[in-house]
Amino acid sequence: MLLDPLHFAPIFIPLAGSTAGYVRLPGNPGDGMIELATFQLARRFGVRLVPAIVELARREVRTSERCDLLLLAGGGSMGDATPYRHNYEIRDLVRQLSLDSIVLPQSFVGPESGSETHARVYVREAASLEHCPHGILAPDLALGYTPSNDPRRAPPKADCLVACRDGIEGLFATDDVRDPVRGYPMLGQADTQLIVDDYLRAAAAHERLVTDRLHFAIAGLIGGRHVTLLPNNYHKNRSMHETWLRHLGCHWADAPRQATNDIRATV
Repeated sequence: MLLDPLHFAPIFIPLAGSTAGYVRLPGNPGDGMIELATFQLARRFGVRLVPAIVELARREVRTSERCDLLLLAGGGSMGDATPYRHNYEIRDLVRQLSLDSIVLPQSFVGPESGSETHARVYVREAASLEHCPHGILAPDLALGYTPSNDPRRAPPKADCLVACRDGIEGLFATDDVRDPVRGYPMLGQADTQLIVDDYLRAAAAHERLVTDRLHFAIAGLIGGRHVTLLPNNYHKNRSMHETWLRHLGCHWADAPRQATNDIRATV
């Protein structure tokens, strides 16, 4: 766990003793880490989570038992202009239900219509508060994840890995730079714990990581590696670094070449 649990207390203590329907959003191994952390932290603070099934076509959200509220998974990019339209549609449905809903820490690419109708919206980095002035600043929940197997126990197998997005949000995709999430199934298609364990091992396999994948960077920090975070196509990565990650030993570079030059200068 990179941050003390007390950093997450303002999210979960007000919910202690309640039963919440957990609304999963589609995602990659980084989102899986957030999900596992959400359940860990909920147990720690006495919140019972029940999986919620979303059926957009029928405009309904179902749970196996009565819930006091709905919790929307953290880690996304909110805003009317977000390219992640399926996630937007899920949030739009949930906010129109009679049950109170809380959005766990996310970023905002811009304002999102109706977001103020959620009971609370948590924002994971300071820059997004400009687009969500009613938001409450709180850490990305992956910073509260405790791995089932400590990746720091295994020594690195290689020196430096440059791993960047090759799709939405990416700025540095090239034929010789691998996207670290490629090859992994989406959430719900395989065992989340196994996916996250493998993702952590992949990050810890290198002594130094250079990446624009926020949660691959967090995985590297959990593994005790030298991590340099790169920008994505909006403020998320830079603001996450300034708000949280620089205090955890994460480095910053504006481009992969700058990062690798800085690494060479220090070894």
